Amino acid sequence: SGKSVLLNNIITSAILKYSPQDLMLYLMDFKGVEFNRYRGLKHTKAVLVDNSDSQMTLEVLRELKEENKRRVKLWQKEGVSNIDGYNKKYPNNRLPQVMFVADECQVMFKMPNGNSLLMQVQREITEILNIIATQGRSQGIHMLLATQQLDETDISGQILKNLTECFLLMSAPSDSD
Repeated sequence: SGKSVLLNNIITSAILKYSPQDLMLYLMDFKGVEFNRYRGLKHTKAVLVDNSDSQMTLEVLRELKEENKRRVKLWQKEGVSNIDGYNKKYPNNRLPQVMFVADECQVMFKMPNGNSLLMQVQREITEILNIIATQGRSQGIHMLLATQQLDETDISGQILKNLTECFLLMSAPSDSD
Protein backbone atom coordinates (compact mmCIF):
# COMPACT_ATOMS: atom_id res chain seq x y z
CA SER A 1 0.00 0.00 0.00
CA GLY A 2 2.99 2.34 0.31
CA LYS A 3 2.65 2.91 4.05
CA SER A 4 6.28 2.18 4.89
CA VAL A 5 7.48 4.30 1.98
CA LEU A 6 5.34 7.19 3.24
CA LEU A 7 6.69 6.82 6.80
CA ASN A 8 10.28 6.70 5.60
CA ASN A 9 9.71 9.76 3.42
CA ILE A 10 8.26 11.69 6.37
CA ILE A 11 11.10 10.69 8.69
CA THR A 12 13.80 11.39 6.10
CA SER A 13 12.28 14.77 5.22
CA ALA A 14 12.14 15.72 8.90
CA ILE A 15 15.78 14.68 9.41
CA LEU A 16 16.86 16.72 6.40
CA LYS A 17 14.84 19.78 7.45
CA TYR A 18 15.59 19.85 11.19
CA SER A 19 18.84 19.58 13.12
CA PRO A 20 19.20 17.08 15.98
CA GLN A 21 18.82 20.07 18.34
CA ASP A 22 15.36 20.71 16.87
CA LEU A 23 14.07 17.15 16.36
CA MET A 24 14.27 13.98 18.44
CA LEU A 25 12.96 10.68 17.07
CA TYR A 26 11.46 7.71 18.90
CA LEU A 27 10.85 4.99 16.34
CA MET A 28 8.97 1.72 16.80
CA ASP A 29 8.80 -0.71 13.93
CA PHE A 30 6.78 -3.73 14.94
CA LYS A 31 7.42 -5.35 11.56
CA GLY A 32 11.11 -5.24 12.40
CA VAL A 33 12.60 -4.16 9.08
CA GLU A 34 11.96 -0.51 8.25
CA PHE A 35 13.57 1.66 10.94
CA ASN A 36 16.97 0.00 11.44
CA ARG A 37 18.41 2.48 8.93
CA TYR A 38 17.93 5.30 11.47
CA ARG A 39 20.06 3.74 14.19
CA GLY A 40 23.06 5.85 15.09
CA LEU A 41 21.67 9.11 13.73
CA LYS A 42 21.98 12.06 16.09
CA HIS A 43 18.23 12.68 15.72
CA THR A 44 17.37 9.20 16.98
CA LYS A 45 16.75 8.71 20.68
CA ALA A 46 15.24 5.22 20.46
CA VAL A 47 14.67 2.58 17.80
CA LEU A 48 12.63 -0.48 18.71
CA VAL A 49 12.24 -3.10 16.00
CA ASP A 50 10.86 -6.04 17.92
CA ASN A 51 7.28 -6.73 18.90
CA SER A 52 7.98 -9.81 20.99
CA ASP A 53 8.56 -7.91 24.25
CA SER A 54 5.77 -5.56 25.25
CA GLN A 55 7.85 -4.56 28.29
CA MET A 56 10.42 -2.94 25.94
CA THR A 57 7.63 -1.02 24.24
CA LEU A 58 6.43 0.12 27.64
CA GLU A 59 9.92 1.28 28.68
CA VAL A 60 10.23 3.49 25.59
CA LEU A 61 6.76 4.91 26.19
CA ARG A 62 7.56 5.55 29.86
CA GLU A 63 10.51 7.64 28.72
CA LEU A 64 8.18 9.68 26.51
CA LYS A 65 5.73 10.06 29.39
CA GLU A 66 8.52 11.36 31.66
CA GLU A 67 9.62 13.82 28.99
CA ASN A 68 6.02 15.02 28.69
CA LYS A 69 5.81 15.48 32.49
CA ARG A 70 9.16 17.29 32.57
CA ARG A 71 7.99 19.69 29.89
CA VAL A 72 4.66 20.37 31.62
CA LYS A 73 6.53 21.33 34.81
CA LEU A 74 8.97 23.44 32.81
CA TRP A 75 6.15 25.32 31.06
CA GLN A 76 4.51 26.01 34.44
CA LYS A 77 7.78 27.20 35.96
CA GLU A 78 8.65 29.42 33.00
CA GLY A 79 5.14 30.80 32.47
CA VAL A 80 4.71 29.54 28.92
CA SER A 81 1.93 27.42 27.45
CA ASN A 82 3.75 25.36 24.84
CA ILE A 83 7.09 24.45 23.31
CA ASP A 84 7.02 27.40 20.91
CA GLY A 85 6.63 29.81 23.83
CA TYR A 86 9.49 28.16 25.67
CA ASN A 87 11.79 28.16 22.65
CA LYS A 88 11.03 31.84 21.95
CA LYS A 89 11.80 32.71 25.56
CA TYR A 90 15.03 30.68 25.54
CA PRO A 91 16.42 30.74 21.98
CA ASN A 92 19.87 29.62 23.18
CA ASN A 93 18.43 26.68 25.16
CA ARG A 94 15.78 25.38 22.78
CA LEU A 95 14.06 22.05 23.29
CA PRO A 96 13.59 19.73 20.31
CA GLN A 97 10.25 18.66 18.95
CA VAL A 98 9.78 14.95 19.58
CA MET A 99 8.35 12.71 16.88
CA PHE A 100 7.13 9.29 18.01
CA VAL A 101 6.55 7.01 15.02
CA ALA A 102 5.02 3.54 15.33
CA ASP A 103 4.69 1.37 12.24
CA GLU A 104 2.22 -1.51 12.63
CA CYS A 105 0.87 0.34 15.66
CA GLN A 106 -1.99 -2.13 16.07
CA VAL A 107 0.49 -4.25 18.07
CA MET A 108 0.29 -1.65 20.86
CA PHE A 109 -3.50 -1.87 20.97
CA LYS A 110 -4.06 -5.64 21.01
CA MET A 111 -5.41 -6.85 24.32
CA PRO A 112 -3.74 -10.08 25.52
CA ASN A 113 -5.96 -12.96 26.56
CA GLY A 114 -5.79 -14.20 30.12
CA ASN A 115 -2.28 -13.18 31.21
CA SER A 116 -2.81 -10.58 33.94
CA LEU A 117 0.77 -9.25 33.77
CA LEU A 118 0.52 -8.68 30.03
CA MET A 119 -2.90 -7.07 30.52
CA GLN A 120 -1.40 -4.68 33.07
CA VAL A 121 1.43 -3.78 30.67
CA GLN A 122 -1.11 -3.24 27.89
CA ARG A 123 -3.23 -0.95 30.09
CA GLU A 124 -0.18 1.16 30.93
CA ILE A 125 0.80 1.37 27.26
CA THR A 126 -2.70 2.61 26.43
CA GLU A 127 -2.65 5.07 29.33
CA ILE A 128 0.65 6.58 28.17
CA LEU A 129 -0.53 6.80 24.56
CA ASN A 130 -3.68 8.58 25.77
CA ILE A 131 -1.55 11.13 27.64
CA ILE A 132 0.67 11.74 24.63
CA ALA A 133 -2.34 12.02 22.32
CA THR A 134 -4.14 14.55 24.53
CA GLN A 135 -1.23 16.60 25.89
CA GLY A 136 1.72 15.92 23.63
CA ARG A 137 1.34 18.53 20.92
CA SER A 138 1.68 21.51 23.26
CA GLN A 139 4.72 19.84 24.82
CA GLY A 140 6.19 19.30 21.36
CA ILE A 141 5.62 15.53 21.37
CA HIS A 142 3.91 14.30 18.22
CA MET A 143 2.62 10.82 17.33
CA LEU A 144 2.63 9.28 13.91
CA LEU A 145 0.79 5.95 14.00
CA ALA A 146 0.56 3.67 10.99
CA THR A 147 -1.15 0.37 10.33
CA GLN A 148 -2.90 -1.54 7.59
CA GLN A 149 -5.44 -3.12 9.88
CA LEU A 150 -7.17 -2.32 13.12
CA ASP A 151 -9.16 -5.49 13.62
CA GLU A 152 -8.86 -7.10 17.05
CA THR A 153 -7.53 -3.86 18.54
CA ASP A 154 -8.83 -1.53 21.21
CA ILE A 155 -7.81 2.06 20.38
CA SER A 156 -9.20 4.53 22.89
CA GLY A 157 -11.52 7.34 21.92
CA GLN A 158 -9.01 9.82 23.37
CA ILE A 159 -6.42 8.77 20.82
CA LEU A 160 -8.90 8.73 17.93
CA LYS A 161 -10.27 12.19 18.86
CA ASN A 162 -6.76 13.66 18.91
CA LEU A 163 -5.64 12.45 15.50
CA THR A 164 -5.11 15.62 13.54
CA GLU A 165 -4.22 14.15 10.16
CA CYS A 166 -5.31 10.87 8.59
CA PHE A 167 -3.91 9.39 5.41
CA LEU A 168 -5.75 6.55 3.73
CA LEU A 169 -3.81 4.43 1.29
CA MET A 170 -5.05 1.61 -0.89
CA SER A 171 -5.61 -1.61 1.00
CA ALA A 172 -7.36 -4.92 0.62
CA PRO A 173 -11.13 -4.64 1.10
CA SER A 174 -10.94 -6.92 4.14
CA ASP A 175 -8.41 -4.55 5.79
CA SER A 176 -10.41 -1.41 5.05
CA ASP A 177 -13.23 -2.40 7.40
